[in-house]
Amino acid sequence: MSSLRSLRGPMTAGVAVLVAVSCRTRTEAVRTHMQEHFTQAGLVHAAVVAGDLAAVAAPARWIAEHDPVDAPASWDPYISTMRREASVLLTASDIEAAAASAASLIRTCGDCHGSLSEGVTFTASPGPIPEPGAVPHMRRHNWAAERMWEGLAMPSVEAWNQGAAALDEAPLTAEELNAEPEVTALAQHVHDLGRAATAALTWRARTDVYGQLIATCAACHQQLRTAATQ
Repeated sequence: MSSLRSLRGPMTAGVAVLVAVSCRTRTEAVRTHMQEHFTQAGLVHAAVVAGDLAAVAAPARWIAEHDPVDAPASWDPYISTMRREASVLLTASDIEAAAASAASLIRTCGDCHGSLSEGVTFTASPGPIPEPGAVPHMRRHNWAAERMWEGLAMPSVEAWNQGAAALDEAPLTAEELNAEPEVTALAQHVHDLGRAATAALTWRARTDVYGQLIATCAACHQQLRTAATQ
């Protein structure tokens, strides 16, 4: 069995923890709502990366249907966009469509946060130290994807670039991967997307790259699950 197959479960979003939304003028209900939005968006991210469309439904439905309490009127355009993307997620027939909508949804979080004078603060665990072998390499992929997700959600160019740099490392060889050719090709594509992420200079371009990245992660996980059952 390939060493990669121990990673066939979902990469969970949430290495980063939402520490504070400095909302001195907001109500506790609004702060709680923002925290729950972060949680539900993280669940969408984790489900898409795992290639599990069924698991996307519950958090996407929460985002599509939940009414914020005491939210300022200035938030209405962002809330409407998030609900629209969540509705698309609910009807997505393939993982590529779900990945594109998940990336747009997360970018909308960042657009909203960027409009707040108070801002949003995150902390993140240190990145795994590069080590030889497929499993440590995939763990760095996981950490990198989450940093890029945070970059879109805050928004933070620093977080985005940290994740992109971690992906833009020398890929494992086919021998090191000890995996099917399809998985090897997908792993190589992740590194190509790391270079594209480094070159992306606008949030729109970064959103497009991120949608491709999590779709690629999902395809790899689906391949590994299929191989494990054969």
